Amino acid sequence: MAFKRCECSSHPCICRPEEWGARTGPTDEENAPCVKCGRKDLPLHTNYQCAECWPPVKYDAWELSKVAEYHNADQNGTYCERVDDNEDRTTDYGFIRYLWTIYGHIPGEGAEAIGDFETEEHAMSVYLRLPDLKEKR
Repeated sequence: MAFKRCECSSHPCICRPEEWGARTGPTDEENAPCVKCGRKDLPLHTNYQCAECWPPVKYDAWELSKVAEYHNADQNGTYCERVDDNEDRTTDYGFIRYLWTIYGHIPGEGAEAIGDFETEEHAMSVYLRLPDLKEKR
């Protein structure tokens, strides 16, 4: 897998997605470049940015949500929408599957998806291992 273990401890970091089943991004090549600065000599986080480009403690809370994944005909890809646990979206046009997504909440900006999981149990096991952000402020 492309990711080396991140040695940083100054921010909440979720590295090595293969250890917890997150979907990987644009490349799985060893020493993939940081998407922001292009450096290849630093470990990457799951957002494909190196420790120098990803600001410390940008999240103030974690969120776990069920999402529905859909085909995106306009862009030849997929997109996800949050859904309530009791909603049935299986008959929606373009529906592919349900996933469970962990988000980091960014103050004043909203939420950023940081990992998609096939099962709620797997997502919850990762969510429960995330650092307590109250200690980081």
